[in-house]
Amino acid sequence: MDTLNTLAKASVKEVNKDIKKLRLHNTRSIFLQDLIEQVLKGEVRLPTSGNAFDWNVNKAGKLFDSIFKEYPIGTLLIWETTEYMDSLSQFGELQIPDSVKSEPVKYLLDGQKRVKFILAAYLKLKLEDEAGNVVSDFSKLYIDLSKDFQDTGADVVTTSIPSNSYSLLSDIIDESCIVETLFKRFKNGEISDRDVYQLKDYKSSFSNYDCSLIEIEDFDSKAVLEILKRNGVGEAFYGFLGAIGE
Repeated sequence: MDTLNTLAKASVKEVNKDIKKLRLHNTRSIFLQDLIEQVLKGEVRLPTSGNAFDWNVNKAGKLFDSIFKEYPIGTLLIWETTEYMDSLSQFGELQIPDSVKSEPVKYLLDGQKRVKFILAAYLKLKLEDEAGNVVSDFSKLYIDLSKDFQDTGADVVTTSIPSNSYSLLSDIIDESCIVETLFKRFKNGEISDRDVYQLKDYKSSFSNYDCSLIEIEDFDSKAVLEILKRNGVGEAFYGFLGAIGE
């Protein structure tokens, strides 16, 4: 009986330890627009992995199409820590502010591809090969206004100029230019009343898109590495996290 009581007490301790550990992560939602602004301000860092990134414009178009249709695009994972990881200080021509080294830093470990695609479209990023030829042009993503974005059978975001009325994707996701752009194009007769209302819906869909976000803190790099491996995500950072923990 004493042995059983000892085992029972040990089990309770383990459960309490697990419960305490579970409190070290926070699951919530975040507006996509807010997340992008935090990345641009350097409040959420994009750690560098050394792995080549696939700058596929068509995949970026599919991502935005999913966002406009309010499809889920996967959960994002952020690690808040005082441990240091190399992170992007520049994206295209945009300089990303440095984080304060004395304060905990938030690193985006899972979801980088999605965020980089959105940033590339926002900044109209153009990538060239060694010969100077443009190989990926994120300024040439278009919204086909003749299609209904609620139609699950049709992609509204395309890499080729639609034959009917259209808008540049970058005009929709750039908060600073959408009103001016809409007014100018409507005044010039390029878009109709219906197009204006439709573009406002697109803007609202992007700005109000809710992303699922998990934030983990007070875990060391070894624990974070184990979390990533168990969930099959963040493979690009396995080496870096392993090196931090050595």
